[in-house]
Amino acid sequence: MKKTLQKLLGNNLFKAGGAYTIATFALKGVNFFTIPIFTSMLNVTEYGVVNNFVAWVSIFSIFIGLNLNAAINTAFHEYRDDIDRFLSSVIWLSFIVFSSFVIVGATATLLLGKTEELGFELFVLLQSFVSFVISFQSTYYMIRNEYCANIMLSFLSTFANVGFSLVFMLTIFSSHPDLGRIVGSSVGLFLLAVPLFIRLTVRGKTLYHKTYWGYALKVSVPLIPHAIGNFVISQFDRIMIQHYNGSYSVGLYSFVYNIATIISVLWTASNNAWVPWFFSKFHNEERSEIRKAANVLTSVFMALTAILMPLSVEVAGLLGPETYSKGVVLIMPVTLGYFFQFMYGFPVNLEFALKRTGFIGVSTAIAAFINVMLNVVFLPRFGYIAAGYTTLVTYTVLFIMHFFVAKRLNQFALFDGKWFFLSSFLMTGYMGLQILAINTLLLRYTLMVVYLLFLLVVIRKQIFKKEE
Repeated sequence: MKKTLQKLLGNNLFKAGGAYTIATFALKGVNFFTIPIFTSMLNVTEYGVVNNFVAWVSIFSIFIGLNLNAAINTAFHEYRDDIDRFLSSVIWLSFIVFSSFVIVGATATLLLGKTEELGFELFVLLQSFVSFVISFQSTYYMIRNEYCANIMLSFLSTFANVGFSLVFMLTIFSSHPDLGRIVGSSVGLFLLAVPLFIRLTVRGKTLYHKTYWGYALKVSVPLIPHAIGNFVISQFDRIMIQHYNGSYSVGLYSFVYNIATIISVLWTASNNAWVPWFFSKFHNEERSEIRKAANVLTSVFMALTAILMPLSVEVAGLLGPETYSKGVVLIMPVTLGYFFQFMYGFPVNLEFALKRTGFIGVSTAIAAFINVMLNVVFLPRFGYIAAGYTTLVTYTVLFIMHFFVAKRLNQFALFDGKWFFLSSFLMTGYMGLQILAINTLLLRYTLMVVYLLFLLVVIRKQIFKKEE
């Protein structure tokens, strides 16, 4: 066990993962400190309006960006010597799509006489494109394992978003802080994205390349259903809550998801470190290293999730006014949902490596359909609370589907399937116990300590004993 840990902790995966985690926690710390600021400046309804805007940005980012950043992962290995031209041509492809959306959207809005909606639509499209540009550059840094540059880009993005929002909310839009939040974030991200776009163009000096456009579209277009499905699962519930329950409920639901940023940070950091490491090891056929690292990473994420479930309840009480406290009951299922996002990342990245992205789109589309149907049935009956559980069910279904897809591809021997399912079962049972103890602080933390001790015994028996 000791030798295995020393070897794994010394490799680039865990070094990069540690750097991403520390930096991302510092980065999200800014967001955490601004939660009480924004919740004090925005009432629950205005908070819901802002998050509804974010949901629309998420969906249009998919269509404007065509999910083209997904092609960077494989293009980096196939066009390594000409990657700058590839990046330049592909970013211009997305700019052409963005321009088309602006022209068609503005024309249609004016012809329909809905001029009052034009400003909102243009800001949705603008933020969608600039967010894609930032994500595009971030993906390139990630696959090159330039985690320092990627972390710096994340810091700049966050400060541009938050900083300009606060300035606009306190000055020009002081009487309409929700508009200040929307306009400020768009302007801040725009000012960051423009030099990135120019830099990519100058380095590659290519606006159009038939081969590269075709390659990027071939890899990315089949993933659009996957991206849309992810949007439906992670963001469309806000739009449905808006429809069935109103902006107030959207505000409560969104507040809980912002509190769950803690576990989201860990998931994002681990994935950013895992992807380039996994692609490199898979390309070099170092299968045993992948299996060992996946087991250890899963075990660590289980322990961290177990700690954050009860801890997030206290964080919610500290960061939100009393009016936001009703949504705290959703913390447990939302946190477990992030755990299943983490788990299904293993087979999904395998499918990327094998270039079998069609399976990804189909699986996510099925899960998204299930999510929508569950919300249609349960939101009118149980309100926004139902959305937290329907999302959890959806991510669980996604994990199961991708697991069987990986088995069908005869490649899941890369991972320890028995441990994956055992860990999922253990975490689900733990969530149930934490829900029962949600109103009793001492019981919540007693359960956490007992579970962690039990987990330590199980991990040693299931993983490290096998390797010894």
